[in-house]
Amino acid sequence: MEIVAGITSRKNSASWTEIKNAQELREGKEIDDKNLNLLPKKLVNYGFLEHVGRGTAFPTR
Repeated sequence: MEIVAGITSRKNSASWTEIKNAQELREGKEIDDKNLNLLPKKLVNYGFLEHVGRGTAFPTR
């Protein structure tokens, strides 16, 4: 959520690739795509993020 908020402070949405790259930079290691796919989906299901297109999300307001 923090990463998406940081990306969307500069523009309207965050792509899946931007989220993945930022998380890998933060952790200092490569992240398996399958593991990262679950997190944004859960945040959308809980209402913290809104899916706005293929592979993009932004915080609900």
